[in-house]
Amino acid sequence: MSKKNKKTIEKNIKTIKDQSLWIQNYKTLFMSITLAGFLFRIFLLILPPEYFYPYDHLTHYGWWRHSIEYGLLKDYGYNRSDYQFIYREPVDYYVESPTCGPDGKIYQPGEIIHIPPMEYKARPINYPPLTACIIHLMGLLHRMTDPKMKALTFTSWLIMELPVYMSDFLMALGCMFIVSHFKGKKSGLIAYILIWFCPGILLTGVLWGQMDSYFLASSIWCIYFALREKWPVSGLIYGISLMLKPQALITGPALAYFFFTRKNLKSLILFSLGTLLIIILISLPFTLTSGFAWIENSFISNFTELLPYSTLKAFNIWMIDLIISRDTSINRTIMGITKQTWGLLLLTIGLIISFIMCHKKYKNHPISLPMLIALIFAITFLFPTKVHERYIIYILPYLLISAFIESDYWIIFTGYSIIAVFEVTHHIWLKVAFNLINAQPSVLILLFLLSIASLSLFFHWIIKIGSNLYEKK
Repeated sequence: MSKKNKKTIEKNIKTIKDQSLWIQNYKTLFMSITLAGFLFRIFLLILPPEYFYPYDHLTHYGWWRHSIEYGLLKDYGYNRSDYQFIYREPVDYYVESPTCGPDGKIYQPGEIIHIPPMEYKARPINYPPLTACIIHLMGLLHRMTDPKMKALTFTSWLIMELPVYMSDFLMALGCMFIVSHFKGKKSGLIAYILIWFCPGILLTGVLWGQMDSYFLASSIWCIYFALREKWPVSGLIYGISLMLKPQALITGPALAYFFFTRKNLKSLILFSLGTLLIIILISLPFTLTSGFAWIENSFISNFTELLPYSTLKAFNIWMIDLIISRDTSINRTIMGITKQTWGLLLLTIGLIISFIMCHKKYKNHPISLPMLIALIFAITFLFPTKVHERYIIYILPYLLISAFIESDYWIIFTGYSIIAVFEVTHHIWLKVAFNLINAQPSVLILLFLLSIASLSLFFHWIIKIGSNLYEKK
């Protein structure tokens, strides 16, 4: 045997051993990373109260209190009143040194300050029926672990957030499966780590207790099964996504494009049947009880009536307008057109451009799906009015998938990941009103720079797609 052949054989043996070692350690590494992510999230719950956003917690807490008190199927209803509750009992405080009481009076040592009970009004639930069921289960678990069902405790925060942690995990797992399908297991594991420990996504759950991961996780798995051409399963999961959060509708245009370019009517029918089946099954008990009030509360009201501000501290085009005008009204006119109408026009133009560019670049290639969804979420974050700060995290999992598949767009993903941290921690560092009336100049400069960065990343993204088209020619 020649020396050259011997070296080749030895090299192949070493490669096989390395691959075998990687496979052996893969499960251990995956489980260790997963456990670390769960423990880290729970550990963050010991942070001081000022790090958390209590109002969303109290709203969700009010929903499960109402659900336990009146029954799950009474969650929805036309013109249902707000649910008012006391979340902190009255307290008598014995003064040891001169203190200003809540009534503005100065109390002397030995006197007693009567601190009244603290009340909160939770608006009727505005999430679809499957999330209503999950919230009801939270209430049952809270009643089991704390008969007094106190709000803003470690127990109540943990109960509210455990489903979010599980959704974060499923989202990261879905990203891992998709990336592994295209780029191999090592890339898939890296994608899993990047989403599982993505600060913006992680802190949205921990500090806010928000449920955005519910529909993001299910939407990712919908994409996974669509890319694998498992149409009924993909449709079922999309139906689940719609029954978790109304924002799942935003992925609809990208899915429509995906099926339209395939020109396969059978796949669309199977997908649609799966979606309709799961929606009917989940919503039927609520429909029989209160008609289609769940549609009114979860979808129509969410997109048309709630929080009519130009921006809800989202660092987008309307934050720049707010810094200049200090007016959050969506009905204020610019060149004779209301801000809300301008937002819809910009949204429409952005969507049209994105569809055209994706069609020119990808044609009917399936990898267009995650890219188009990422673009749609970016456009819906940057240009319409009434956008919440958290919506920036919707971009990240889909953009990450495209970054791995196409070995590009990493600067854009990194930029939005950094901005997302500022967005979901604004309640800690940006203690100003929605209209920025009491904001310091340094804060306004930072908000302006973050908003400009958000827009610049998007235009860089569009230019990059366009330049790739030119290179292909």
